[in-house]
Amino acid sequence: MKRYNIAMFNDSFRFDYNLEMVRGAAIAIKECGHHLIHVPMMAPTDDVDQVNAYFRRMTDFLVDMNADGFILPVGTLRSGRLVEGAAVDYMLEHIDHSKILCIEDHIAGIRSIAKDNCTGMRELMIHLLDHHHFRHVGLVEGPANSVGSQERQYVCVEELAKRHLSYVMTRGNFRGNNRQIIREFLDENPHLDVLVCFSDQIAINAYEVAKERGLRIGKDIAISGFDDIPSAALMDPSLTTVSIEPYEFGYAAGKEMVNLLDGKPQQITTFSSHFVHRMSCGEKEMPESEEFDQLLQRDVFPHQEITDCIYRSCTSGYHQELYQAINHLVSISEHIATAHAQRNGEDLIRKILQYEEQDYFNLSKFYETLMHYYQVLQKSDRYYKTSNEIVKYQQVFAKYFYRRHTEQIKKSAQKQTDIYQIILKASAFEKNPDAAYYEMFKSIDQLGYKFAGIYIFDKGADISQRAEEDLYFKAELLDGRIQVHPQRLREPGFILSEFGQNHPHTYTVAGLMADRSLLGFLVLEASHYDLQNVFFMSLELGLAIKYLKMFKVQNELLETLANRNVSLHFQAAYDELTGLLNRRGLQEKSTELFNIYQGMHVYIYSIDLDRLKYINDNYGHAEGDFAIKKIAEALHHSFRQTDLIGRIGGDEFLVVAIKPHSDEDYVIKRINLYLEDFNRLGEKAYPIRVSIGYSEFDVTKHMDMALYLKEADERLYEVKKLKKVSRID
Repeated sequence: MKRYNIAMFNDSFRFDYNLEMVRGAAIAIKECGHHLIHVPMMAPTDDVDQVNAYFRRMTDFLVDMNADGFILPVGTLRSGRLVEGAAVDYMLEHIDHSKILCIEDHIAGIRSIAKDNCTGMRELMIHLLDHHHFRHVGLVEGPANSVGSQERQYVCVEELAKRHLSYVMTRGNFRGNNRQIIREFLDENPHLDVLVCFSDQIAINAYEVAKERGLRIGKDIAISGFDDIPSAALMDPSLTTVSIEPYEFGYAAGKEMVNLLDGKPQQITTFSSHFVHRMSCGEKEMPESEEFDQLLQRDVFPHQEITDCIYRSCTSGYHQELYQAINHLVSISEHIATAHAQRNGEDLIRKILQYEEQDYFNLSKFYETLMHYYQVLQKSDRYYKTSNEIVKYQQVFAKYFYRRHTEQIKKSAQKQTDIYQIILKASAFEKNPDAAYYEMFKSIDQLGYKFAGIYIFDKGADISQRAEEDLYFKAELLDGRIQVHPQRLREPGFILSEFGQNHPHTYTVAGLMADRSLLGFLVLEASHYDLQNVFFMSLELGLAIKYLKMFKVQNELLETLANRNVSLHFQAAYDELTGLLNRRGLQEKSTELFNIYQGMHVYIYSIDLDRLKYINDNYGHAEGDFAIKKIAEALHHSFRQTDLIGRIGGDEFLVVAIKPHSDEDYVIKRINLYLEDFNRLGEKAYPIRVSIGYSEFDVTKHMDMALYLKEADERLYEVKKLKKVSRID
């Protein structure tokens, strides 16, 4: 069976409505035996132009890699805080329409699943206007270009018009901070008794503004949302909202995408919304239940206590039916939470619960089942009591699974320190790029990831421009095995090895950027908990690759300059004859060294070639040059690479050594021994010898270098004086 590579774009990588939708699609696609390629917005900037360019380049990459299918949440992408319609238009223009499934909005000529914003919104408005009789209504809408916002507005206005009610409105956004917008809206309309927010994010900001003004939510002012994000049930008071069931929506989209690629007819055209009734709309708060308070304090799964509380909260006409259903669902939930190995009743579980990788599952589908029974119970005398108890039950359930989710997030966050080491480890192999890439992937392996691959451009290009150069598949991690490819051009289709081909997986793709340059792409198998880490990893890898490229360019430039003998810096800092530092270069390097090694013990060696004038006069300047170069050779042999060696005059040399050998005469003996070994060979008619003086000191900010140089020279002159006396004797 061919395994499809199905890409799904997402304008966020955080745990919210969009990510829930991606998770649902991932499960559906994986169940069908295919791969999901998740493409979240991971541009390291809030610049709108760069964000949109990022999505264009990701589109180019996926098209070039021959991805089999594309799920485009066009409504979310067009109404995001940073992404604009132009990015979506680019996707629709450059991707084969036979491979596209658009969701949230209907696009003519392309298979689409539209989001039904109207049904749930209408149920909400009927509840607010007929049950609570609100008459001073404020609408906080979404972006003007959002089809979802437009549909929600249409329903609200229609229901208000039916009752001959007026309203006021303002416009917010679905992703950013709306607090100031809401403050100004309430200042202009202090008489409002309900805020109908067109997203839960807007409602969260409305909660914050209401509380900072001392307004009691559900009493002084009612607030409703839209989306039913995971935290809505845990807000205080719990948020009345409208649910699109993002996980179920994504699950349906994943199944429909596979149907499209298999050539099957469309099965779903619209995904409906429904009203989620909680406490922020003004329900009467019943006295706190001591039993629920105790449950909220517990860290273990309160199976029997929850079912008993639900049982006692139901009226006699329905309690047995509700109890049996709830008891069955809770039993299944507890089984999944405590015993991962077995998957009995998988079809039933899939319909009731939202799960992924047996690590975490959301309970919105379970809440939906609860709300079905709640609709029946609305007709009973225990209406308010039941409403309170169901909300509290949701909170207990959510608390248990959110605790597990928080633990996973903390566990994931612990990786960040290691992620920040990637560039440091890679930089240690700057002269060997393949070794640097191996080290990067070794770090990724140690972080616990099983599959990763990097595609890089030879040079990279500004993110705003499509790269015209070749793309290379540079390195891969396959279940602990690391391979680095020196020059392997990318191939059509994602290069997934035996590990990737034998099993369906969910991968995340991130662009590797440094400043405005797109250097390549990272493909990584990661859980939804790790997307924040994937973002940081892409930044580190981008910087590491940029560093390696810069070092490569620098080496090529230096090599070219050296070959042409036009390296002015080299000429200014190095002695042409010996290749040692000259006086200026030695001074600059010493200053840098002393700034780094404050407090370190240092030796300075002042060295003179003996009788250079005698050699020049009797054997010629070529022989004098040979003797000078032989001294340089002896110094290189005797000192370490970290020591600074310079020729500061015709026959004068100077060496700065950090933390030399404990015996200060050790290096001097090595130099003299090296030269005597050469002299014994008899290759020259003259001996080559040196005189050496030294001084030692600790590096401080206010040290007097001239004093230590003078001390070394004085010892050098004493050695020369002794040699003259010896020759006279």
